[in-house]
Amino acid sequence: MNLSSAVNQASLDCCVQIKKMGSSLYYSSLFLPQQQLLQIAPVVNFLWRIDRIPRFTQESAIAEKQLLWWIEEIEKAKVNQAQHPIARALSTSLKTDEQFSDLQGHVRHVLLHQTDCQIDNEESFAEFLVQKRLTLVELIMALSNQELIENKKYLSDMAQLLGLIDLFDGYHQDKLHGLLYFPLQSLIDHQITVEHLTLSTPSIDETVQNKVQAFWDYWLNQLVSMENLLWKNCESGSDNVLLFLMLYCRIRIKAINNSRKKGYNFLHQHPTLSPVSKLWTVWLTRAKWQSNKKAY
Repeated sequence: MNLSSAVNQASLDCCVQIKKMGSSLYYSSLFLPQQQLLQIAPVVNFLWRIDRIPRFTQESAIAEKQLLWWIEEIEKAKVNQAQHPIARALSTSLKTDEQFSDLQGHVRHVLLHQTDCQIDNEESFAEFLVQKRLTLVELIMALSNQELIENKKYLSDMAQLLGLIDLFDGYHQDKLHGLLYFPLQSLIDHQITVEHLTLSTPSIDETVQNKVQAFWDYWLNQLVSMENLLWKNCESGSDNVLLFLMLYCRIRIKAINNSRKKGYNFLHQHPTLSPVSKLWTVWLTRAKWQSNKKAY
């Protein structure tokens, strides 16, 4: 297989990963044309893979080695010399050295925070959330919507929401590594400790349990508020990639809220939603999107 064929096959493989039946990404991409999916799939796959490294690697030194390897791999992808299929596929999506550098910057951000989770206040926390997902949002929107890419505030708000969703989705893995990224001031405000949030069983008195639940309810409300703000400020009801992101957010928020019903320790595993519920959520969200589109 020549280099061009290998790169094209790598891009198709990235699409297959997104289209895995039953996944949130699968349902989110139902209305995404194949050509746009081919454009964004390498970036989406790359960033999801990078974020999983510290969460699913036992030793931080091993995770660091892998992340540094990926930084070098991105450099090789610029000149079509990458070894990994996902890195090869990036050359079909990214067109400038700046875009490749943005990906390397994201890897460095993950590397920095794989052991450093101390965030003092909500302002710093908001900045951290934006950094987690701004590269993803800016790159895939740049591939599809040059008008929206100029709306930095909207993209930042989207990145912040996706970043918070990621913390909820990955909380069960982060806590295995002793990592809690939620701001310390929020714990103080709710009169709880890190230990209260990481206990595997509710072996604390009812008063503290109520405080812990109030803490989670606060951040779940933040999820919904962030999502509502995106809908309020959305002026591009015809953009398929933006719809892809909005569908993903709605599915994951629905899954997180669904898990919340399990009670005190609702984040002991990845929040889930049945395929039927995901499909119904997509249908309702797209109907809202279509209505929003007619308004402009």
